Amino acid sequence: LLPISFINSVLMPSKPLIVSSSCVFWNCNSLGGDKRSQLDDMIHPRLTMMRSLPAVIALCETRLKNNNVPRLAGYSWVSTSKPGCPGCGFFVHNSIPHRLHGTDSPLLRPSGTDLAIIDICWLQTRLPNTQRDTLLACVYINTHHSDFDNNRHWTILEQCLETGLDTGRDMLVLGDFNAEHMDLGGRRDTVPGRRLVSAINSLGLTCLNRLHCPGVVTRPSPLLILDNGG
Repeated sequence: LLPISFINSVLMPSKPLIVSSSCVFWNCNSLGGDKRSQLDDMIHPRLTMMRSLPAVIALCETRLKNNNVPRLAGYSWVSTSKPGCPGCGFFVHNSIPHRLHGTDSPLLRPSGTDLAIIDICWLQTRLPNTQRDTLLACVYINTHHSDFDNNRHWTILEQCLETGLDTGRDMLVLGDFNAEHMDLGGRRDTVPGRRLVSAINSLGLTCLNRLHCPGVVTRPSPLLILDNGG
């Protein structure tokens, strides 16, 4: 048997985790069942490998139903996505000032039937240890959908992201783009990948995946480098 003092030192952290300025992205592919416990594990002091809590956790492909509001201890769920659509959204730590941009915002979002293929949620937040607000865009684009149009839907994405750049704020784009390109660290060039690279270049964006974690697989099977990320 172990002394109670030793057990407490292992099970309970000596200091509570602080909230960092980091943002985490997860393509959860339906936020239900055991996915809820995986979210809890992500922020649990005994299980998480992080030394601090993320300020924001962005998710896409939530596939939420009516009146299904996700919950995570210490965080608030915000989303402009409609139930029944793939959907995007954010868990924002309760200590973080933030504003979700809805339909009354100049920041563009897809609409109508396009929401089955592409969705964007906009969040303006003041991250810890920063002097100005940051604009976060959580993006989902399904290039495998039968109604996906390579020109139309990438153009919608560019137009939406351009309105974010027009605000003059620092902008971080996170999401699942279902695209691969060697310029982004991938093993091959796909048609959606070429269009994504074109959008990145025309908007003057930088792929942080390749800059900060080159070669790191973002989808274990089939070993895709940038199936998601931003």
